[in-house]
Amino acid sequence: MTIIVLVRHGENEWVKKHRLAGWLPDVHLNKKGHQQAQKAAQRLSALPVKALYSSPVTRCLETAEYIGQAFDLEIE
Repeated sequence: MTIIVLVRHGENEWVKKHRLAGWLPDVHLNKKGHQQAQKAAQRLSALPVKALYSSPVTRCLETAEYIGQAFDLEIE
C-alpha cells in the first residue's frame, strides 16, 4: 500500500504581517520556519519515505530540502 504524506512549508515573514504570500517568488522561510522544517524531517524519519515532491515555490523547496537531506532524496 502506498501512503502519501503532505507537509506544509515552514513559517515565513508574511505570516507576521497577516498576509498570504501565495505564489510570490523569493518568499523564504524565516528562522522559525527553518526550525519547523528541520523538525518535520525528524518526525518523518520513522517512515519509509521513497520519493519527495515539492511545489516550485521557494519556501516549499526550502522545507523539502530538509526532508531530502534526511532521506538522501532528490526533490522532484
